[in-house]
Amino acid sequence: MILEELLNETEVIETKGDLSCPIEGLTFDSRQANPQGIFFAVRGTQTDGHRFIDDAIRQGASAIVCETWPEILLENVCYIRVADTSAAMGRIAAAYYGYPSRQLKLIGITGTNGKTTTATLLYELFRRLGYKVGLISTVTYCIDSEQRESTHTTPDSIRLNEMMGEMVGRNKITPSTSGTWMPSLSISMQYRSLRCGLPSARKAANALSVSGSSE
Repeated sequence: MILEELLNETEVIETKGDLSCPIEGLTFDSRQANPQGIFFAVRGTQTDGHRFIDDAIRQGASAIVCETWPEILLENVCYIRVADTSAAMGRIAAAYYGYPSRQLKLIGITGTNGKTTTATLLYELFRRLGYKVGLISTVTYCIDSEQRESTHTTPDSIRLNEMMGEMVGRNKITPSTSGTWMPSLSISMQYRSLRCGLPSARKAANALSVSGSSE
């Protein structure tokens, strides 16, 4: 996929470099950067991804998404400056995996307690009714009957879109009879769902045919 095509729904402030370069991977971990890949310099609570831009380039990254320019801009690397790298990562990840959330019926569950339980009950209920369903929770990830270990409390936007893309692409879950039950882990996730490349929470709530919450 061409880099420029991935930016169609991302608010870009400025670019430097060739936007026609092919992209074959996304990461915000400089240790996992690869040739023809995008590295997202995300500002976190513990560290700032901008510190690892040079490391990502040494690993072969051909494009950098950042909020501030690094001191040295290399000619063979494309730089994209945005206001919020984390939000841009969600939108670009959604584009890279073919906007899978638009082909699935999604339900996010928020609350203090009972989110995972509610999501799991809905997952089991709809499977027994004959639907193909995905589950993304703090305990496990499921693509229909296939279970995978939940490696993080909250999957990042790249991983989330990758899993939803797999649900669609592998035809284990078809767009017409599908659902993904994802218990949101905090109210802040509900209002910042754009970071995962999903519809905004308020618009999504109006579109959902089924919803759930904990006590």
